[in-house]
Amino acid sequence: MSIDLGSFGIWQRADRVSVDLAAAVERLGYGAVWLGGSPAGDLVDVERLLAGTSRLAVATGIVNIWTDDAASV
Repeated sequence: MSIDLGSFGIWQRADRVSVDLAAAVERLGYGAVWLGGSPAGDLVDVERLLAGTSRLAVATGIVNIWTDDAASV
């Protein structure tokens, strides 16, 4: 499986990326939004952003292993 990240993306703390921002990023032609700041391991925020966009790649930099175990992720 391959994911097209496009030529450009944005990085923002996970708690600062709304569905509206992700949709705007997608409309502007960016290929990805990278979520920083150790998003929650249940990845609910990632699912919400993916549901609100049609082709934007949503990537997490790191999920904190001291906060969430592998089963949570």
